Amino acid sequence: MEKTNAHEKLHPFKRSTSIDTVNVKLSELDMSHLEIVEQLGEGQFGEIHLCRYRNPLPPAHDRDREKTSTEESMVAVKFLRPDCDEMTRSDFEHEARILTSLSDVNLVRVMGVGYRSDAPEELEAMVCEYTSLGDLCQFLDAHVAETTLSKSPNVPTLR
Repeated sequence: MEKTNAHEKLHPFKRSTSIDTVNVKLSELDMSHLEIVEQLGEGQFGEIHLCRYRNPLPPAHDRDREKTSTEESMVAVKFLRPDCDEMTRSDFEHEARILTSLSDVNLVRVMGVGYRSDAPEELEAMVCEYTSLGDLCQFLDAHVAETTLSKSPNVPTLR
């Protein structure tokens, strides 16, 4: 039996062509409005942080021009590793465009992206809605499908 190298079995990343990502407009967010609260984990492209996003809102009426308020929300931010190669950077942007094009109440929404201050054409981060329930895997791990075996008291179930 011939031994094969594990790397020979890996297939290169193949991009989906079913979604037109070229024409998806990415909303740019001002990264200076983000305050990192804590690291949530690490993903394929880099670290994921829980951040406070402070967005200054324009005055409601012209007579209140000097008054501005700030809308604050918690967001999850996927940061791209600064030392990544060009292909990884391209894959990150491709993911941002795919996720931006999706719209479903069951999916977190991409609110926008941030670009590097020293290289404004290069994506630095993807800002997404934050849910305290975690991602789908975390949610499913914390809940058991409702069956006759899960009728125990104090066991959260899926309905």
